[in-house]
Amino acid sequence: MARQITPVLAVDLPFKSGEAAFEYIQQYFETLPISSDRVFYGLVKEIHRPANKPLVAAISISAQKGRIFKKAAEVTVMGISLEDDLSDAITPGDLVTWKWEEDVNGIPTGLIGEKLEPTLDLEENKFKVVDLKKAQQACLAKNAEDGLWRWKYEIDAFINARFAESEISEDSDNIYISASIRGQTLSIGWSKRIRHWVVDTTEIPDKTRPSSAKRFKEIVFPDDSIETYEEKQKLKQFFMAGVSSSDTKQIRIQVDGTERVLLFTAQEWNNMVVGNECETTKVQVIPWKQSSSMKQLEFYVHTESADDVVIEQIDPHGEIDSKTIFHGSVKDLGGYYSDPVKEAPYE
Repeated sequence: MARQITPVLAVDLPFKSGEAAFEYIQQYFETLPISSDRVFYGLVKEIHRPANKPLVAAISISAQKGRIFKKAAEVTVMGISLEDDLSDAITPGDLVTWKWEEDVNGIPTGLIGEKLEPTLDLEENKFKVVDLKKAQQACLAKNAEDGLWRWKYEIDAFINARFAESEISEDSDNIYISASIRGQTLSIGWSKRIRHWVVDTTEIPDKTRPSSAKRFKEIVFPDDSIETYEEKQKLKQFFMAGVSSSDTKQIRIQVDGTERVLLFTAQEWNNMVVGNECETTKVQVIPWKQSSSMKQLEFYVHTESADDVVIEQIDPHGEIDSKTIFHGSVKDLGGYYSDPVKEAPYE
């Protein structure tokens, strides 16, 4: 005996857009004259967002016109949204509800009630109302996805350009990339064993064999994960702000109206730039304003990551309270984008 199939009736009629839904409304919904006791479906044509004022929109509705010979017509009305969430969600081409309040300069003007999906509930014969909270979350998710895509695209474009002008070599422990950038040669390695950037070498070892960009990507950037792109970002920052092995990086920090100048070796600075955990102590001799003598200050620098650098000022003689003078991203240090120096001030 053949199995009996029960037909499933569609309860929703989706449309491709608000425009398509409005055309359906014009053709199949009853057309009535504008009055304060009726709610109309409308299509948003234009919007205006004046500063610190409600959103105003030009909206097309289907309404009955004429006093004696009445006929259906597309009428342009003005709609005002008094709710911030609704105002933020409305764009041209949206389907909305509109209710007349008064005529302003001969133009029917009223309030926008709800934003609608271009989907007709056939059981209720009504268009579905947009859940603004869900729509906002979906919008934020899409923006985040778009932002992530742009971030990855920009990193890939930068890294691929560097590969085109770099020399790549490797040995049993590391794979290296070296490029001439900003008039200096920058070299960095990647540990195959612990998967970590290596900047504590003054130059690429002599006993290396030539390698390729393809192999570098296979070893260092094996997939499309966020973690891989974070490592790509570190390499990008190294090429943008790193210094060559013979140079010194100078950083300036304002403390209580005076300037502290700290000098970092290439190894120290490059570790900070790529976010390797590291620590060091610096010394600066400054003119002491309370006397004619010079004063020596110590600075303890600790890096957890490129976004978490802590610098503490320490007075060995106890005349100045020890305190944190910087805590933040290495990019926020004064002099991050400046060229390296050859000589140290105050020495």
